Amino acid sequence: MRPAPIPPASEPLQYRAIGLVRGRYQPDPEVFTKGSLIASDGACLDAVLLGRVLSLVKKHIDLSQEHLWVVYPRTRDREGGLHVQIVGLWEPEMLTKRSQLTPGIRPPSPPKLQVSENFFSIRGEVVFTRPDLQRVVVRISQQTKTEPGERPAGFKLVLQGTLDLRALHHFWDFQVERQGEALVVRQAEAVAALPGRRPKPKPQPRGQGQPDRRSVSHAGQTGEARPQRSTLPRRHDPSDRPRPQASGQKAPRPIKSVRLPSADAGSPEEE
Repeated sequence: MRPAPIPPASEPLQYRAIGLVRGRYQPDPEVFTKGSLIASDGACLDAVLLGRVLSLVKKHIDLSQEHLWVVYPRTRDREGGLHVQIVGLWEPEMLTKRSQLTPGIRPPSPPKLQVSENFFSIRGEVVFTRPDLQRVVVRISQQTKTEPGERPAGFKLVLQGTLDLRALHHFWDFQVERQGEALVVRQAEAVAALPGRRPKPKPQPRGQGQPDRRSVSHAGQTGEARPQRSTLPRRHDPSDRPRPQASGQKAPRPIKSVRLPSADAGSPEEE
């Protein structure tokens, strides 16, 4: 058993989402690790048993009774409905019942619970807030091995509370109380501002250096002078002669020069 169901954070920027729910676990008839957690307030939460607590539940826990479960919360992005992953059990009195007591010696009383039965500790980055809807979305990063430059895996939790827009992309420590299927913020503390993420560069389309025709035509409509290409006068070349274009007809032959008779020669006499 743990010395406390929810120990204090070991690091200032420790991501986590953990809480307590008192209720009765009702497994699915076909799959024992899936079922429902019927809370003491009547809320029915979808639940799964993780491997670390599976053998304990099967061998030593009376599922017909209510117990105080240590759970990891999960919420749906839009609806905000709560479902939990059961990771442990907090019942210090079980150790007292199993121990062999010496006659005449009073057994030690179990430690008192320092937090509420519906207490949750949420620590993560605020990625969305809507004060008018009392909606806060917190991203929890999981400690998994990732490639350099790759964003660590994680999940988002929907909380019910009010935060200013300046809380975005800051690390926050929330103390939350479960009310039915809602996680209601009771206390929030800003821990640190997180460095901004650079957006991925978009691929440039081909022909990025060419001018935009639409911008040139628009400039003409607004009355601005369009840029014209400067032309230099062409130097005259006497060898340039008009050449006949290729066609189906032959080019006309040149006319031969004819020598005319001089003016002294008379015309032939009539007979």
